[in-house]
Amino acid sequence: MTMQAWLGQSLPLLVASALLAACPSSSPRTSTGPSASGGSTQGSGAKPALGPKGEIGFSEPAPQACMFHEQAGAYFHCLAGSDGQCFHYGSTCTPASTCMFDAASKKHRLCAESQNGTCMQFDKSCEPEGKCVFSQADNRYRQCASFKDGSCQRFEASCQPAP
Repeated sequence: MTMQAWLGQSLPLLVASALLAACPSSSPRTSTGPSASGGSTQGSGAKPALGPKGEIGFSEPAPQACMFHEQAGAYFHCLAGSDGQCFHYGSTCTPASTCMFDAASKKHRLCAESQNGTCMQFDKSCEPEGKCVFSQADNRYRQCASFKDGSCQRFEASCQPAP
């Protein structure tokens, strides 16, 4: 048998052996304190009670902004972003106000019917709450100083839309 063939057959066993050797012993732990019956548990092989002590609470996830992704033509939850841009998108969403950017008309319009972050039927022009709107010029959200007929006439500093 060649050295390469031997290594090919033996390497997985060597790795598994090394991993097992690095793991703590799986032998039962013993306690030196009193047992529930009042006697000592030392050497009896009883395992201490594991798990949380007291009440378990869960925190709500941080609200995520619903942001327009120009290449996808849809809205997604922004998992990570800054300076008016999203770097990591999550699941599809629809802005709470349903005032969405219509890339075809380059205006913000109310969405009469939304599906998977995409507006299927646009309605009249609108002005998003907070005036933090998508700018196609630089693919980021910016504060709008002057809004007219669903379009921002003058963009200012970058912003993050409200969740």
